[in-house]
Amino acid sequence: MTMFVILTRQRSGSTFLKRYLSSHPQIACFGEIFLDKLDSPNTYYAYRQANSLRKIGHLVQRKRTTQNYLEWIYTHPESVRAVGFKLMYGQARANPSAVSWLTSRSVRVIHLVRENALKSIASAAAARERGQSHSTSKLGPVSVRLDPEKTLKRLGRMVRERELYRRKLSSCPMLELSYESLCENRASETERVLDFLGVDQNTELSGGLTKQSSDSLADFVANYDDLVEVLSGTEFKRFLD
Repeated sequence: MTMFVILTRQRSGSTFLKRYLSSHPQIACFGEIFLDKLDSPNTYYAYRQANSLRKIGHLVQRKRTTQNYLEWIYTHPESVRAVGFKLMYGQARANPSAVSWLTSRSVRVIHLVRENALKSIASAAAARERGQSHSTSKLGPVSVRLDPEKTLKRLGRMVRERELYRRKLSSCPMLELSYESLCENRASETERVLDFLGVDQNTELSGGLTKQSSDSLADFVANYDDLVEVLSGTEFKRFLD
């Protein structure tokens, strides 16, 4: 069985990729299992709250409890040939023992990146404005405003964070996958991913989500001209339409 993780950040297409892979009969792919929410019996939160021994273990032997949990998550019937979950950068930072376990087991890493980090920021703002992150149908148009100076600083942090986690898990087999390429070259990128996971490629997959924001930032960022003025003289000029 192939163990894998989708390493990424918010608004990079990870929910689509998780659902897309989960539609394959040989793949079991969980969501953000390290979210501190009791919204699924598969999360670490639900696992550690299940009994007193685990509650105590989380407090005094968190590394061992986390690693026991990961052993449990990756246990599946033989019919499942690949098992994985979504790991956001922030969750990796908050759970170093999980990262240590993943690297020690050479778990395969699908590093999902959104090449245009500015669109990731704008997409997050649009989701907040709508009060909804994902949908299977097209939602109404939305208009957002982004603080240019704060956006510039955030872009710098995002690029550094991506490089940091690329290095942290560099000892694991890694497939770099961009959101943009997955959208534009679905068939070839799907073939790469399924080959990386060692599962049958002759299977039609479906994601079930609808893209909500326009590909053009100028269409829904009300103060787009202000962003252009601030970013034009920086390394992030390439993110502008």
